[in-house]
Amino acid sequence: MQSRSVRRPHLRPLQYSHPPADSMNASGPSSTPKQAQSTPSSKDSLSALVAKILDQLSLTSWLPAAVLVAGIAVLFQFRTDKRIDLLQAITKLSTDPFQLLVIMIPILIIATLITQAFSFTAIRFLEGYWSRGWLAASLGPVFSRMQLSKKSRLINKQKKFQLKAFNFARHEMLKIGINHGIVCTLEAKIYGKKPYFDLSEKDAADLHALKWEDFCRPWQVQRLDQLRGALPLFPRQSRILPTALGNRLRATEDTLKNTNGNLEGFVNGRWEIIPIHLRVNHDEFRDRLEMYCTLVFVAVFLCIASIPILLVEEIQLWQTMSMSVGFLALAVVSYSAALTSANAYCSVLKEIDRL
Repeated sequence: MQSRSVRRPHLRPLQYSHPPADSMNASGPSSTPKQAQSTPSSKDSLSALVAKILDQLSLTSWLPAAVLVAGIAVLFQFRTDKRIDLLQAITKLSTDPFQLLVIMIPILIIATLITQAFSFTAIRFLEGYWSRGWLAASLGPVFSRMQLSKKSRLINKQKKFQLKAFNFARHEMLKIGINHGIVCTLEAKIYGKKPYFDLSEKDAADLHALKWEDFCRPWQVQRLDQLRGALPLFPRQSRILPTALGNRLRATEDTLKNTNGNLEGFVNGRWEIIPIHLRVNHDEFRDRLEMYCTLVFVAVFLCIASIPILLVEEIQLWQTMSMSVGFLALAVVSYSAALTSANAYCSVLKEIDRL
C-alpha cells in the first residue's frame, strides 16, 4: 500500500560543541589546551560506530533476523551432531562464549541490516506488486483470477444464505402479525425485485425501522455478519490484486476520500492534525505488518535451506522433511499475522481519513 512508506522518522536535533570562552585568546586556536586537541581513543571511536549502527536498526527487524540466524545455527548444529536434538543443539551453541560473542552477534547485526533493507520489498511482494519477470507474466493473472473467483463465491454464498435466513425471518414476522405488505415489500428488496405494494406513510416508516435480521436465529445472524464482513476485504473487480494482503490494503485505499490525488503522501500530509494516539497506532501496526511480512520470507528461506543442510546419511529423510514443514508452517502463521496486522492498520487509516 503506497501510504505506508510515509512513516515519519524520529529526528534528533544536531548538537554542536563549542570551546569554552576562556580557552580562546588573541593568539587564536594555537593557544587551545593540549587536552582539547587530543583525539578520541580508538576504543571510543569503535563504540560510537557500533552505537550509530545499532541506532539505525529498527526493532521490528531484530525478530526476523534473530529467527534467521538462530535457525541456521541450529540446522548446522544438527548437521554437526548428525542427529536432530534441539535441546542438545542449544546447549552446545550456548556453551561457547567466544562463538556467541565474536561470531553470532556480528552475524545477527548483519542479518538485521539485510532484513531491514528488504522489509518494504517484502511487503510489496506479498501485496502482489509483481511488475517484472516471469512471476508477473505467468502467475500474476492466475492468482488474480483466483482472488476474483473467491470474491464471486463469497457474493453468491452471501446471497444464498441471506435468502435462507430471510425465509425463516419472514415466517416469524408474519407469525407475530407484522403487516403483510411490509413483509412482501421487504422480500422484494431482498430478492432484487420491484415492490408491488403501495405502502402508506406509516407503513413506509415501519419498513424503514424494521430489521429483519432481528427475527433470525442467532447463528444465522453470526454467519451473515461473517459473510458481509468478508466482502469489504476485496476492492472492485478491476482493482483485484493476486494476493489477499494486497486486496485487503487496496480495498482500504479505494475508500479513502482525503488523499487529494496523492495516496503516497496521505498520512504525511495529515500528520499535523492526527492525534498522538493515532500516530502511535499507525506506527505500531505498520511496524507489525513489516515484521510479519519479513518473517514470511525468513521462514520460507529456512524451509528451503533445511533440506540441503540436513541431507546427511545419519539423519532420516522424514526428520528432514518435518523440519522443512515446520518452517513452512511458520511462514503460513506469519502471513496470517500479517493479514491481521493489515486489518488493524487499515482501520487506523480510515480513522485518519475521517479527521
